[in-house]
Formats: sequence, structure tokens, C-alpha cells
Amino acid sequence: MKKSFLKLLAITLSVVMLLTCLVFTPVFAQDGNAGSGTSGDPFMVYDADDLLKAVQEKTAGVHYKLANDIVINDITVKIENGVGVIYDSTGTTALTEDEIANLNEWAPATNKYFAGTIDGAGHVVRGIYINDKNTSTTSTATYRNGRGLIFRANNDATVLNLGVEDMYVSYENGSAAGIIGCCDQVNVTVKNCYVGSSVYLYGHNVGVLCGSGAQGNKTTLVENCYSQATFTAEATELNKSSYGGAVFGYVYANNCVYNIKNVYATTALNGNNAAKENCYENVEAVSGFIGDAFDGNTFLPGYAFAAVDGELPTLKVFKGIDETIWGGLADTDIVGSGTSADPYRITTGEELAYMVHKAGNINSSISNECFKLENDIYLNNIFIDNTEDITDTWA
Repeated sequence: MKKSFLKLLAITLSVVMLLTCLVFTPVFAQDGNAGSGTSGDPFMVYDADDLLKAVQEKTAGVHYKLANDIVINDITVKIENGVGVIYDSTGTTALTEDEIANLNEWAPATNKYFAGTIDGAGHVVRGIYINDKNTSTTSTATYRNGRGLIFRANNDATVLNLGVEDMYVSYENGSAAGIIGCCDQVNVTVKNCYVGSSVYLYGHNVGVLCGSGAQGNKTTLVENCYSQATFTAEATELNKSSYGGAVFGYVYANNCVYNIKNVYATTALNGNNAAKENCYENVEAVSGFIGDAFDGNTFLPGYAFAAVDGELPTLKVFKGIDETIWGGLADTDIVGSGTSADPYRITTGEELAYMVHKAGNINSSISNECFKLENDIYLNNIFIDNTEDITDTWA
């Protein structure tokens, strides 16, 4: 009887332990982040250690997603006389040299080029501190060594929905940036991201979003972003010329494509080889959104931005506003030929915006032509009922 009881107890405990493992053990990837790394089930990034692993991802197609804001150092960066000064978290006391020396320096491995996708999910990375010097002895190497949230991108690297604040980067004789230090010889996408006004960048080449651009028949896309950082680009003995700008620092002239769409900046948007669309520079928030446009379009706040009178527009993803169910202008021409027998057929909000824009443009190819709505179109996913039944109010 005693042996039977002990045997039953052992079996019961084994079952309980097995169920405990099955129910309570979370699924972790090999690198320790919850998730499987696919677009539908990305590795989740919870803290600075997770983020450090993410920015060193060398395998293309691996996805990471921030679960919350991440603080690398609990500091505040202020701009004083055009230079970044590091303060404590309250912003009241400047740190001493000893206190700065004890900060956690952001230092991904320099031989691990980022090739994955990071989705910030509307979260912000704060407190990145880098104080480094590029010891390369060739001018080419100074362009290709970068410092930023990501040091150097590999092919098809993508950063989405991410903000950077309270960041201090000093990288002598190299390329510095808020998002990607170097995009050399690779395709790169940066979308729905911003680098805030509490960011200071110093280097030989400085681009607030990307320090140096791609080359070799590659494409860099920067879309729905804004840039407010202060930077200093300074020549060195090795490189007599330096380059700086709100989007890119140094850009290659040959066999490369730079697309800058729906971007505004409080400093000059550089890149003579870049195709700019709906971009603004030297913006001043005097009364609403005011700026000098590269072209005649003024649709910026209607895309991923929310405009508030007297303030610079802010990306909706960071303002907590859901995206409207239309995304601006249609990317391509509308179906149809514009005749009465074969009118342009409007089916979406994007196509309707395209029609209004083109029809109102004196230089447009669309004039005196026919359009037809194929269905109801909702520009915002809302419904307001302000009707009143007045059937019995008449005498």
C-alpha cells in the first residue's frame, strides 16, 4: 500500500511539473527575446540589452519590435551655444567629467552590420551616449565607419516608427547620425522616425537621420520623418571637407538613389542627388505649419503627421493618434482614360486626393476630364450623427 501511494505521488508530481512547464514557460528565441523574429511574430525588445542585440542583427529579414520606451542613460541633453551639454535626468545639473565617464556608452560590435527590421511601435530610445574616435588612416574608411543608434547598416536594413531623444554623439573623423551612422553599399529604409531637439551630433560627416548614404546602385528611402537635432560637421587632417545635413551627411554622387518623402527639418535638408517630395526645411512654428517648400505641394500634415496650430507637426504614431484610413495621394495614376466613356474611376481616399491635387494644379495633365466615384469613400474612420427629428414641431 505504501509503495502504491509513493508510486502514485511520483506520477502526480511528474504530471504537475510537466503541466507547469507547458503553461508557464515563455517562448524565447535563441537570443533571449520573446518572439520568433518574423514580421508577424517579431522578437520583442524590452530593455537596453535587447536593443543592443537587435541593432547587431546581421541576418536579413529578421524582425524586432519595441515593447516600450527604452532608456540607455537617464540623462537630459541640452543645446548651449550650439553644443550639446549633458545634464542629469531632471535637466537641472550638468554632469561632471567623472559622471560622464561613468555613463553607459552605446557600443554595438563594429563588425556586425545591421540587416534586419526594427519597428519602434511609436516608442522612443533615450540617453544614447557615444564618445569615440575613428582611427582609420584612409579617407574612404572615415565615410564607412559610423556611429548612431545603428553603427552601420547591411542590405535591406529597415527602421520604422522610432524616436530618438536625449542623445549625445561625438565621433571624431567618422560619420555620426541619430538613426544609422553609415548606409554604405546597401538598400536602407527609414520611415516614420524622428530625431528630437534634445540630440547633439558631432563628426566628420553628420546626417541627423543617416550619417553617410548608400552607393553602388543602391537605394536609400527616408519617408515620413522629421529632424530637429543640432549637429557639428568638422573637417579633419585626413579629410579636408566635411558634410552635414538634416537627413544625410555625406552622399555618393554616382549610381545611387536617394528618395526623401514627406520630411521636415529645423536645419537644411541636404543631398543634391536626392529626389525630394513634400519636404520642408528651416521650419518656424509662427502660426501653424510654415516652411519653405522644395516644390509646390503642401500635403505634409495630411500624411502621417498631425499638425497643431503654432507647433511643428508631429508624427501621429508618436502623438497617440490612429492613422486615418487613407494615406495621402495615390502613388500611381488612376484607372481610366479620363473620357466620358472611360472616366478615371475613384475607389479610395488616396485616389480622391490625387484627383483633387491634379485637377487643381495648373501644370497638371488632368484638365477638363471626367472622374467617377465607384463607391462610398471614407476619409476618416468616424461617424457623427447630429440630426434631429423635427417632424412634429410645425403647427
